[in-house]
Amino acid sequence: MLWHGMPFYYESLGCVMAPDIAEGVISSMEPFVDFGLFEFIAASVMAWIARCVYAKRAFAIWFLIVSVLAPATLVLISHERFARWIAVVCLAISLVNVAALFQLFRRGNLSALLSLPEKDSKEAVGKEC
Repeated sequence: MLWHGMPFYYESLGCVMAPDIAEGVISSMEPFVDFGLFEFIAASVMAWIARCVYAKRAFAIWFLIVSVLAPATLVLISHERFARWIAVVCLAISLVNVAALFQLFRRGNLSALLSLPEKDSKEAVGKEC
């Protein structure tokens, strides 16, 4: 329920974000400060999953194929012009990612994907964009 520009009223979650119409009082939700803890945990889990996926050759090939086929399918099935352009942008980005990952895959150096670069390495010097 939207009331005078206020956010939705989530009674089932136990937080009141909209004014109480009967009493005319505006109740507010208490802020939950986590300093990005949940985002950090989610990023850590995604890095762990990526390391597990790209450690296996079959999984890596499958993920590379799916990451191109999914936006390509959206380009073909989208009916609206704006949705099709968004799908084209996603396809272009996934093709760039697949090209970069495929180079590492051909060299057999997928472990370099998630490892930290060495600061004193002579190969790392001058290879930055």
